[in-house]
Amino acid sequence: MLGLLSSVAVGAPAMAQLALPLADPDEAVLASACVALNELELPELAAINAEWTRAEPAAHCRVRGRIEPTIGFEVWLPPPADWNGRFLAVGGGGYAGNISTGRMADALNQGYATASTDTGHAAGEFAWLADESLLRDFAYRAIYEMTAKAGVIVAGFYQRPADYRYFNGCSLGGRQGLMEAERFPNDYDGIVSGAPANAFVELRTTQLWGARVAQPFANGQSLLGPDVLAVVTEAATAQCDTLDGVADGVLEDPRRCNFDPGRLQCGFSNAASCLTAPQVAAVRQIYQGPSNPATGPIAPGLAVGSETAWTFASSADLAPLTLEFFRRVVFDDLLWNWRSFDFSRDYPLAVQETAWLLNANSADLSNYRDRGGKLLLYHGWNDVSIAPEATIAYYEAVESSLALEPNPLDIATSDFARLFMVPGMAHCAGGIGTSSFDAQRAIENWVERDIAPDRIEAERIEENQVVRTRPLCPYPQTARYRGTGNSDRSGSFICSD
Repeated sequence: MLGLLSSVAVGAPAMAQLALPLADPDEAVLASACVALNELELPELAAINAEWTRAEPAAHCRVRGRIEPTIGFEVWLPPPADWNGRFLAVGGGGYAGNISTGRMADALNQGYATASTDTGHAAGEFAWLADESLLRDFAYRAIYEMTAKAGVIVAGFYQRPADYRYFNGCSLGGRQGLMEAERFPNDYDGIVSGAPANAFVELRTTQLWGARVAQPFANGQSLLGPDVLAVVTEAATAQCDTLDGVADGVLEDPRRCNFDPGRLQCGFSNAASCLTAPQVAAVRQIYQGPSNPATGPIAPGLAVGSETAWTFASSADLAPLTLEFFRRVVFDDLLWNWRSFDFSRDYPLAVQETAWLLNANSADLSNYRDRGGKLLLYHGWNDVSIAPEATIAYYEAVESSLALEPNPLDIATSDFARLFMVPGMAHCAGGIGTSSFDAQRAIENWVERDIAPDRIEAERIEENQVVRTRPLCPYPQTARYRGTGNSDRSGSFICSD
């Protein structure tokens, strides 16, 4: 919410106070154009406050607004001389609840007009989850309304619309991007969707499953402590590390690793290098993912090689984002105990109650395809917050769905949508792989120059130094060592099936 901001009512004349004395007369003109945005009248725009600021990260027109009832948003506009002609909206994370000012600052420094929204509530609060109208704002309306308002604001300040419109987000932001492509295909020319939390109900069920499997006892004792998980990762890596042609501690495609934790079973609970039968069973179940005893698999599990990051296995309680979802949205019971969840009874209930609103897993992207939109998906293989194979499943569902839809322009799925799996990368960033790459540049080349990304160059950075480069390959291709050359350099690898 923006209740603490000194906003002005829509349509009322206003002059915002400048943050600092102006640097030159030209800046006075820009400040005047910025302040004039306060007179905009837009549907459901309850408040707007536009002011020229010279505060960090750079001089810009800062617009803060509120959309009925409680959706806060900001639009930052660089001077026309610094504007690259593009609009870039940035997504949120978790349950949002704040403006992504850090990502906006990065965008502004690169010349973008940029925007972000808190989706209608404050971070760290959960009561709003029980309000269907606020849940709808979070699900899709906030991004849609922010996009519409930002388009008018951009055109008003620069006296022309943006040449290209992009959305870039990961996790929640990845889901927000897919929701736009599915429901509002005309909003963006290019969308970057990383590790999308699009199968929202299945995601929360998967997280609950992992905690239940690892901690089957009422006292919270874990079967899978850090030492046990380290043994599993070490064994899996030793078995499969070189399948891509090099030994670098990273599994290029964990699905190709035919690793069975049963090989580590020895039956002694105090052994340092082996697992008991219950521990083996627990690891297998987390690999497999949640299952409904009556109908079968619900969602993919976590990848081989990611085990040391399974912090949920020994956490004292279920992650708040998952716990509050079930308590407030599904069961309307603040005392609900997550250990009581019945996967055959309660999962179908969660789907019935919430999937229609929160899931962004419609595989029919024909409208986005036909209007010329481009979609770049990516996901880290060592992500333990969102199962990486869930994004593969979504992409394959898009391919299958579009094969059955009318395709008057004869556009193949790979002509407008591509998925890049990132070996070793954790949730949205970090991990042991080459997790630094420029997906935004790739989508811009695709949209603006029709150069489809056949590979994306990625780096591993340690202590501000690039220590390794690798290509990220469009799914289902993976990077394979050529057999010669420096194995820490991208040029020594090819993308192949």
